[in-house]
Amino acid sequence: MKNNDLYLILNNLGDLFERPPEVRLGISHTSIPGQELVFEPSDEFAATHYRILCHELVPAASVFLEPHTMMGGTVSDAVWQFMVERGYEPDTRSITADHLATEFRFLGFLLEKERFDDVGRFVRQHLSSWIPVFLNRLEREKDSGMSQLASFVGSLLGEILCSNMNEHVHAEGYTKVPDTSFDIHSERTGLQDIGLFFASHTESGLFIPRSRLLTEARLHRLPTGFGSRARTIEGLFRSAGQYDAMDSICTFLNEEIAIHRGVWSTWATGDTTFGAAHWANIWSEKLDATTAIVSHLQSAQIHSVEENPGQE
Repeated sequence: MKNNDLYLILNNLGDLFERPPEVRLGISHTSIPGQELVFEPSDEFAATHYRILCHELVPAASVFLEPHTMMGGTVSDAVWQFMVERGYEPDTRSITADHLATEFRFLGFLLEKERFDDVGRFVRQHLSSWIPVFLNRLEREKDSGMSQLASFVGSLLGEILCSNMNEHVHAEGYTKVPDTSFDIHSERTGLQDIGLFFASHTESGLFIPRSRLLTEARLHRLPTGFGSRARTIEGLFRSAGQYDAMDSICTFLNEEIAIHRGVWSTWATGDTTFGAAHWANIWSEKLDATTAIVSHLQSAQIHSVEENPGQE
């Protein structure tokens, strides 16, 4: 695929991830037959776009890489700096520098300038740290057209890297992922802390949208209350303790851990193009620690977690 074709595709994807199309939008790349996306402007798709990409699954690196999924912060600042140093001035009036729309436009800029080493660095060192989990979640939105979009983006990134560069990027250049600070055995750890832990991708290695949490709560008829994902998880654990559903909630979390493990295993197996092996090691360690925490919560008396979770 020619780089000018990639430039146009990446800019179209940038527009799509930022806002629903106002006119019919077709996106395709000839190297993968049958991979063509067509999005028609409609109120229904606009509502889906808002629900998923503006609310449930915001496509920004900081959501996955900042503590407690905070938008912006040091991650966004670092991405902005990387872009500016390479002559690209990101438009951050409505979205952040680490938003996927901005990052795709930046990749298009680099390809147009034939800055292939920088393309490799950006994808391997930064984008691959969170894009596998994001695309997996997007792919699981089966009835919205988002599943096809996720598959297309994954294929496109592979095409970009395999066609344009063979550079090996050393680990010291990679985006930094904060160490896990959560301690389930601390006497000060309560349900609020547990909610924050499971809601934070950098802490637990998990990203579970609120809609998925609410589906699980309805399945077991557990009230969760209102508020953020952290508050929803907190409410889910509290209700599970009250209504004898702790085993079910822990089973659900273990299933999510298995899904996330599978994501990184798939991206890392037999191919270091994306730098995925590096990221798989980092996130697998966090998932190992999260598995142990789930096991502890399942074996502990949940009513005592509120008071003193470090005690069996």
